[in-house]
Amino acid sequence: MQMQSSWYERIAAPRSSTCLACSRTIPYYGDLEELKAEQWRRSLCPSCVERIPFIEEVGCSSCGRHIRCEDCQRQPLQQYGLAYNRSVVQYQEHMKEWLALCKFKGNQSIAFVMAGMMIEQYMPLSLTAKVNKPTRSSSDWWSMLKEWWNPESIIEYPDLVTYVPSSLERLEERGFNQAELLAGTLAKAWGRPLLNCLDRTRDTGKQSQQSRAGREQSLEGTFTWNQAAFQGIRFYMARQLKPYLHILLVDDVYTTGSTIRACARALQDGLRELHIQGMVSSYTWARA
Repeated sequence: MQMQSSWYERIAAPRSSTCLACSRTIPYYGDLEELKAEQWRRSLCPSCVERIPFIEEVGCSSCGRHIRCEDCQRQPLQQYGLAYNRSVVQYQEHMKEWLALCKFKGNQSIAFVMAGMMIEQYMPLSLTAKVNKPTRSSSDWWSMLKEWWNPESIIEYPDLVTYVPSSLERLEERGFNQAELLAGTLAKAWGRPLLNCLDRTRDTGKQSQQSRAGREQSLEGTFTWNQAAFQGIRFYMARQLKPYLHILLVDDVYTTGSTIRACARALQDGLRELHIQGMVSSYTWARA
């Protein structure tokens, strides 16, 4: 006869949870919402953490790809007003599975994990060393940022964080914009304003099902400045008394860069209308 466990045994027994990626049993550290973004590893099993294909060596200093990029040679990001892009992971098959859990199955907790990875990898070299072995992607990016603005600058994060907007159809279908979730977590962690700078004028369909030329054509004129953002930026600039502005554009995946480039061009158009000198850089979770 099996004895029923006592109330003390039930309370004292260690609690367990499941890995967000593969559902294996892992120790319970608390509700995900209560964890700090830097603790994203605690929501995954060691095996899933080990399989993450971090971009540890940057092959293209422009788009942040782990290998040499011919796209940037054909279409330099700078001509679209984008300083450069950086990404955290290579968009391999199991990373595609993670994103599918978020975008198509509504698992927003995965977005928290993705954002935690982005926060960790974006840290300046001095801070990254405390968490993980510093990568060339993080150190090179910070060197370029400081060199572009002011080598003596002590500002270590962007002035404003924004994101690639989703169409109304996608919002109704999914109930959320994963790029906004990522950007919101980053902005909160850094104590920076999150501003919805762009509107999407139409649904261009799934970019993954279009050719390179088709993506460029379908995205032309798709993004425009959100007029409410003008007032937000004017207010921010008045308080900061700064002659320049660094806007960080956030998205989930950089594939051909068509979407990021179109957004960067729209952002630069708005900054010119405001007569503000500004740099736009982008940060995505994955790079194809």
